[in-house]
Amino acid sequence: MKIESIQLKNFGPYHEALIPLEHVTSGTVCGQNGAGKSSGMVDAPLWSLFGKCRIQADKMITLGETDMAVTLIMALNGQRYRITRSRSVRTKAGRSDLQLQVSDADGQWLAIGGQNIAETQEIIEDLLQATYDTCTSTNFLIQGQFDQVSKATPMQRKTLLCDILGIAKYADYAVQSRLLGSRAEGELGQVLRETEALQEAVGRFNRAVDKRAVASSLLSTILLQEATLQAEHQQVLIAYTKAQAQLEVQQAEVRDTDDSFLVTQVTLLTVSLARKKAKWKRDTTEK
Repeated sequence: MKIESIQLKNFGPYHEALIPLEHVTSGTVCGQNGAGKSSGMVDAPLWSLFGKCRIQADKMITLGETDMAVTLIMALNGQRYRITRSRSVRTKAGRSDLQLQVSDADGQWLAIGGQNIAETQEIIEDLLQATYDTCTSTNFLIQGQFDQVSKATPMQRKTLLCDILGIAKYADYAVQSRLLGSRAEGELGQVLRETEALQEAVGRFNRAVDKRAVASSLLSTILLQEATLQAEHQQVLIAYTKAQAQLEVQQAEVRDTDDSFLVTQVTLLTVSLARKKAKWKRDTTEK
């Protein structure tokens, strides 16, 4: 990280000030006691980056003012970032704000902060790979606190060393790995359950296919039987038609025979009557 500039408003002894550092590689700040050396070069960047400094924030507001702000521009990993932190005590509760921006290729500032101050602060610390304690133990050695590492407890030194070396992220990786493993196990269980359900569905489908094959075979048999019955029915129908035709012929022959028989009977009766009449006339004449 390289700080390019620090702009202060009502911060400590500074009402309005811009400290350009873009072209500074190393230097010494000189001034009388109380001139604002530590306020401008230590407290201001620490407060803008982490929201903490040597003194409680509200006490850093310039005497007689109610609002203060610090804007810090820094270069980090090939990018330029602008951080603006402000504090107002116009109300009893006070109000704080934190903005994080990154410069694009055209030099325009784009907001990349979170939904609130806590989320934006987390993003800043992720970018810096450092916390306030890490920074004040390595980069910003605060006057009168140069030995805070040696005075720290073993646990504090261990935590600080882990932060400096970035070991803490491996603990996060372990937690994430466990979470991913647990999630993977859950997903694997779900996949196994779905696979089992799919296998059951395939089994049901195969059984349905077998039943369909049996039904298809039965249907083929029924259709064949139906075709056979239709053929037999056609043969019966043809035989019936022939028999009916023969019956009609026979009936016609019977009608013709009956007509001839009747004519013969009538003729015979007529002849018999004629003979009887003639005989009756002869008998009558003789008498």
